[in-house]
Amino acid sequence: PGVCFHLVHKERHEGYLLQHQVPEIRRVALDRIYLEVATLSMGKPRQVLAEALEPPSEEAVNAALQNLQEYGMVSEEDETEVTPLGAHVVLFPTDVRIAKMLIYGTLFNVLDPVLTVAAAISERSPFAFPASARDEMMRRYRAEFATGYSDFQLLVSVFDRWADLRRMGPQRRFCSEWQ
Repeated sequence: PGVCFHLVHKERHEGYLLQHQVPEIRRVALDRIYLEVATLSMGKPRQVLAEALEPPSEEAVNAALQNLQEYGMVSEEDETEVTPLGAHVVLFPTDVRIAKMLIYGTLFNVLDPVLTVAAAISERSPFAFPASARDEMMRRYRAEFATGYSDFQLLVSVFDRWADLRRMGPQRRFCSEWQ
């Protein structure tokens, strides 16, 4: 706890920094918020969101509804009706697309690789290299670990190899060799 002071140029302050942070409801995708409002049966989600202190734009609400209908989480006939998939997705504390992926991974009995992919796409890419080395490193990874044409399959193969080595102990050597 304390106070932090920053020295900035007047131009940066006036042209770049905002007096107040933009409310989260205006900064993030509304998919999850729309689905939660629809699940709580508080009325039409569009109207509930419009009553917020600083409501999101109509375009953002329309985009959220379109996404949720496309993902099969909200009925296409009634924008207030949550589908059974949407009712399950809203229980996950994550992005709606990742939650859907986890549900289907469970249904199709492929949860382990799906968990690996979900964890990886929730954060920055584990294949983050300097721009000068990226092409060469990805070529090396694909040559050694690729089992198909998907980056997700490549990711699962790399993680599985690391997990196997972790059980045997030499994971540090693996990490230093492949970074």
